[in-house]
Amino acid sequence: MNQTQTQEKFDYLAKSFAAITVDDIEVYANGDAPNGKYYRTYNQREALAAIPEARTNRIINKVCDDLGIQYKYGNTWRVNQLEINQIKEFFNSKRKDASQNKKPTQAQIVMIGILKGGVGKTATATMLATGIASLPSKIYKVLVIDLDPQKTASSQLVPNMKANEISIGDLMMDDSDDDTFKIKLDKSIKKTNFPNLDVITSSDRDRQYDIYVRSMEQAADKAGKEYNSYKDLKRVTDALKSRYDIIIIDTPPHFTASNTAAHYVSDHLIMPVKPSEYDWDSAGVYMSFLSRTYGVIKYLGHQGFKSTKLLISSISVNSNAEARTAHKLRLAAGIENCFTASIPRSDAIISCAEQRCTIFDISVSEFDGTKKSLMKAQEAGAALVNEFEFMISDANKEL
Repeated sequence: MNQTQTQEKFDYLAKSFAAITVDDIEVYANGDAPNGKYYRTYNQREALAAIPEARTNRIINKVCDDLGIQYKYGNTWRVNQLEINQIKEFFNSKRKDASQNKKPTQAQIVMIGILKGGVGKTATATMLATGIASLPSKIYKVLVIDLDPQKTASSQLVPNMKANEISIGDLMMDDSDDDTFKIKLDKSIKKTNFPNLDVITSSDRDRQYDIYVRSMEQAADKAGKEYNSYKDLKRVTDALKSRYDIIIIDTPPHFTASNTAAHYVSDHLIMPVKPSEYDWDSAGVYMSFLSRTYGVIKYLGHQGFKSTKLLISSISVNSNAEARTAHKLRLAAGIENCFTASIPRSDAIISCAEQRCTIFDISVSEFDGTKKSLMKAQEAGAALVNEFEFMISDANKEL
């Protein structure tokens, strides 16, 4: 191809992929929730599993009647995620032990990171976010911050997002006064199909942040002043800590100014790794990188991570080779630095992702694929989410 033909080929590919994205939005972003998805629906058995306090069909029917929740649709019993949260709040208000309803004074901030693409960072971030947001009996207020300009987490959690909406990069490059910044921050927060899960999305514009940082450093140097780029993200998280129980940060697969800031503001670090020799090497490189560079983050004022956890992702339950590699990874990291649970390689996870969903966006009863596959994936995901909740709860005891 000559130059003209090459340009035409790239133009064609760009339009073709843009058309696919538009088609996906039309299919998966026309639901009844604020993010364009449909609220997850539960049959009676699934509702009782989500709210064990209800115990029986009669009790949950009575509570629905008292709350004015419609659940009878002909011969079908059905409630959605909004109504499940209403029922949870009802039972939480009735608990005798007030300490069970006590909220921490500030959010635990969890970074999902490792300097390699394709290891499941975004899948981990979105699965943990939707999983902890839909945890049986409890209602955690959760925020996801997508720091990766590739926008994968953003497009999965907020499929109807618009290109001109305020992104996390816009917030980090904002130098307005506090009152104006607060207005902009509030506008940036996107609601989802979980009433207790919000998102601050990323944008293609966020790739400019490293250029912005360099220009600010040069300007500060000329003026004899100090500029610390990590404070740009800290301004965002400091303003939001009191609003949420958990803030999850999805990071890009390379070391940037925003990635440095994510390390600085976070209380916990989760490192997803696939059980392959290639990812074994990348995990080792990242550990070596952290060992060399944490001194800088410590110098900036980081008080230490409350936990650092390795997470085995996309593991085949039928592969002995992957099981051996996973075992080797856990031995190298130390059992106390690893999640016992892992994220399986699953057709259900892939099928849900095709619909811009996680396995916790959809109930087994409404799943179009193999229901047994989703059930197994949700069981594995629930085990991971329970460990994650324990990690958060343990850290909250120190507050």
